[in-house]
Amino acid sequence: MRRQPLLVSVLIFTLAGVLHSMGGIYTPGDSIGGASGWPKGLPKLIESSAMVDGHWVNFSDEFFFAGDTAELNRFLARFGRLGLDHVVVIHAGTARTTALWGDRVAERYDWKLLVNSTNAGGTAEVHVWIDANVLLEELEIPEKFDVRSGGEIDRFIGKHRARSG
Repeated sequence: MRRQPLLVSVLIFTLAGVLHSMGGIYTPGDSIGGASGWPKGLPKLIESSAMVDGHWVNFSDEFFFAGDTAELNRFLARFGRLGLDHVVVIHAGTARTTALWGDRVAERYDWKLLVNSTNAGGTAEVHVWIDANVLLEELEIPEKFDVRSGGEIDRFIGKHRARSG
């Protein structure tokens, strides 16, 4: 009789890691259902844009898009009409990795949408890389957006200053 609680404990600890870390991939053309906390219109925005790759882990989804500045501007305008906080993080350079699956280098993309959702709501951020396809001088970010730096230039300057003494 004492073995039953031990067996239950072993099963709980064994399955907890598997059940706690679920994930999958999205490919272009997939129907994006979205989580219950997603604003209406977000799946349609993802499906109708230039998505090249994507994946989800637990309550977080990450979508990757390739296109030029004009296409990104259209994406941001449509994103701005969704009922959520709007955050855009601007990055310098071309090094792009996935956030949800660690430092795995993803297919080449120009911006990504990171959605963290729960039943109580969620957040969404658009990360943009300024390079040959997306030009800073042509980028149009709607007024109500919170614009942040990805920090690459600040880190570069900090390293340079530390070396220069």
